[in-house]
Amino acid sequence: MSKKVFAPADNIADGEMYLRLAADMDSRIAELKARFKATGDMKFYYRIQYLRKIRREHLDTAELLLRRGERRIRSKGEIH
Repeated sequence: MSKKVFAPADNIADGEMYLRLAADMDSRIAELKARFKATGDMKFYYRIQYLRKIRREHLDTAELLLRRGERRIRSKGEIH
C-alpha cells in the first residue's frame, strides 16, 4: 500500500525557479541572435520568436507565483 504525501506549494521558490528559466531563455535568445546575424537563416529567427514567447510565459507565471506566495505569507502574519 502506497501513501501519497502532498506538501503545500512553495509559491516563492517556484516563482524564483521560473525567473531562472526566463534568464536561461535570455541566454539562449542571445546565442540564437548571434547565429541569425551571422547566417541570416530564418529558422533562427523563428526559434528566437518562439523562445521569446516562452520567456514571457515564464515571467508571467513567476509574477503570479511570487505574488501568491507573498499574499500567503502576509495572511499568516509573518510580514507586516
